[in-house]
Amino acid sequence: MLGPGCQEKSIHNLETLVVVNTRSPEYTKCKNMLLPYLDHFGLPYLILDLAVDEINEISSSHPLIIIAHPEIDHNLPDLLSFNDFLRNEINDGSGLVSFDPGLDYLGIEPAEEIARDVNQLIFVNKTHYILDGSSDKDTLKLFGTMNLPVYKPGIFKSLIEYDGKPLLCYNEKENRRIGVWTSMDWMHSDVLGPIAGLDGCLWRSFIWAARKPIIMYVLPSLVTMRVDDVAGRGQIWERSPLYWVEVANEYGFKPWLGLFIYNLTPESIDQLRDLILNGNATASPHAFGRPNRKNDISETYISDNPIDTVSFYYSSQALSLRSETYDEFIYFDHHNNIPWSDSEIENSITALAKWYEENKPLPISKYLIPHWYEIGHNAAKYVKNILKSEYIALAKPVDLPYGNSTNWLVSGPFRLYEEPGSSTGWSRRGGPRPVYYADFIKLGDITLFNSLTEIRDDAGYEWAPDNDIEATVGRGVRQLERAFDSRALAVLFTHETDYIYSIKPENWDKELNLISSGISSYNPIYMKMDDALAIVRAYKTSHISSVVYNIRDQEVDLKFEGEADVQTWIEVFTEDNHVINSDFRLVPSFTGSNQITIDIHDGLLIK
Repeated sequence: MLGPGCQEKSIHNLETLVVVNTRSPEYTKCKNMLLPYLDHFGLPYLILDLAVDEINEISSSHPLIIIAHPEIDHNLPDLLSFNDFLRNEINDGSGLVSFDPGLDYLGIEPAEEIARDVNQLIFVNKTHYILDGSSDKDTLKLFGTMNLPVYKPGIFKSLIEYDGKPLLCYNEKENRRIGVWTSMDWMHSDVLGPIAGLDGCLWRSFIWAARKPIIMYVLPSLVTMRVDDVAGRGQIWERSPLYWVEVANEYGFKPWLGLFIYNLTPESIDQLRDLILNGNATASPHAFGRPNRKNDISETYISDNPIDTVSFYYSSQALSLRSETYDEFIYFDHHNNIPWSDSEIENSITALAKWYEENKPLPISKYLIPHWYEIGHNAAKYVKNILKSEYIALAKPVDLPYGNSTNWLVSGPFRLYEEPGSSTGWSRRGGPRPVYYADFIKLGDITLFNSLTEIRDDAGYEWAPDNDIEATVGRGVRQLERAFDSRALAVLFTHETDYIYSIKPENWDKELNLISSGISSYNPIYMKMDDALAIVRAYKTSHISSVVYNIRDQEVDLKFEGEADVQTWIEVFTEDNHVINSDFRLVPSFTGSNQITIDIHDGLLIK
C-alpha cells in the first residue's frame, strides 16, 4: 500500500496520500463517499491506514495529504508522531485537505452549537480558485437537510458556509495551504450528492491545496447530444424531417438519435442515412413508435401553428399493434410491466431486423437506450448478435419497469453503497436527483458498459427546450456546465416528440447557437456519442499506477495499468506566481501497461 522510506529530494511521488483509520466509526464515510470521488477524478493516491501502517515507513514528499474522514484519531495510540509527520510534510510543501475539522494539528476550536436542518449553502468568495465563479448564483439549495458541526474558524477563512458557519474553509501562508471540510454529509444524495453542484469545489480544493505539479487522469470537457423519441416531424414547419439535426451540426453537436422507427417516413429515413454515413449523427432503435390508433392529431397538435395539420406517420408494414394505448415498445412489455415472453421478444427483433434490412445501409449506434429504460434479460442475445451494442443506458435494474416504485440501479461510480432510492426520483423528498452512471452491468449473459448523464433537478428529467429562448439556453448551458464541473460526460438531452418538434426553426437555431457560445470557455470537444462512450469506458478500465516527478529535469514519469482501447487524457496542473494553470495531454491507447514521460512546461509527450 505504501512505498518504503524517503526518496531523494529531487524525486517526488505525485500520488496523493489518503489518510484513513479503519478502526474509526467514521471510516465508512471515506469508503462510501470520498473514495468513489477520488477514483472518478482520476487522482492517483496511496492509502495510509493509521490502524495498521507505521508512520515512519511512509514515502515522503507527496503533493497532497487528504485526511479522509472525521475522528481520524479514534483510538490512535501515538497522536504526537502523527502530528509531527503532518507538520514536517506541510512545512516541506505538501498541501492538506481535511475532512476532520477536529484534527488536532489544525487547532480549530469546536463551538457548543450545531447548525441543524441546513437546507442551503452560501458561496462566500467566488473569486477564489476553489469556487471558480462557476455558479451564476450565490447560494446552492440542498435536496434535503443536514446538521453541520460548528467550529470557530480562527485563522481559517470561509468559502462555503451556512448562516456564517463554514462548510469549507481554508488557510494559506507562504507554501502552506490547508482546506477543511467540516462535514461530508453533503455527499449523500439524501442531502445533495454527486453531479449536484459541489463536485467542482471538491476537486478544486484538492488541486488548490496541492504542491504543483499534480495530475488527474480525467475526462476533458467532452460534449454530446442525445435525442429520444425521434419521429422526423420537421414537416410541421415546412422543413425537412430532421432539419433540426442539421442545425445542431452547424454548432458542433452530433446527436445520438433514439428512433421511433415506424414513425419515420421514407424521406426521413433517407435524410437519416445521409446524416449517419457523413458522420453527423448516430442512431439506434428506441421503440417501434407512436401509432395513429384513431387517426387523431390532437395529442401532438400545435394550436398556434397553422401548418400542423398532419398526424404521426406510422408505417403500413409495421408489426401488429400489441397494446391499445400509447407507444409500441421493442424490448419490454411496458403496458404489463414485465419482460416480453421469449416468443414476443423474438417477434420484436425479427420485425426490427426486417425494417433495417429494407432500409440499409443504415448503421446502428453501439449505444442502446430502450424506451423508458425498459429491457428484459431475454433480449441479451439479440442486443449482442443483431444490434451489436457495446453501451447501454439504464437507470434501474433489468427486467423491471421504470417508475417510482422501482429502485435505481446500484452501480458506479457513485451509486454503490447508499440505500437505493426511486429510479425516477419523483417520489423523493426534494425532487429528482441528477444521475451519472459509468460502469459495467450484466444484461442476461452479456456485459455492457452503462453510461447515463441526466441533470434531473434543473428542468425535471431533461433539458426540455421550448420557444422561450432565454430560458431554454439557460437550462442547456447550466446542465452542460454541471457535467463539465463534475468531470462527467456532458450530454444535452431531450426528445424530438414532446419538445423539439414544437420549437420554431428560427428559435431552435438561436438556442443552439447561444448554448454553444455559452459553454465555449470550457473548450468543449464535440463528439458523436459512440466515440465519447469509448473514452468514458477507457477511464473505467485503466488507471495510473504510479507517477513520479523529477524536479531537476522537470519531467513526470507515469505508468498506466489496465486497458484503454482509445486515446485518453491526463490533466496537468501547474502554478506560476500563485496562478494555477492546467492543460490536457493525450495518452496513447494501450493494453496491459503503458509508460509515458511528459515535460511539465512544454506540453510535449516525450516517450
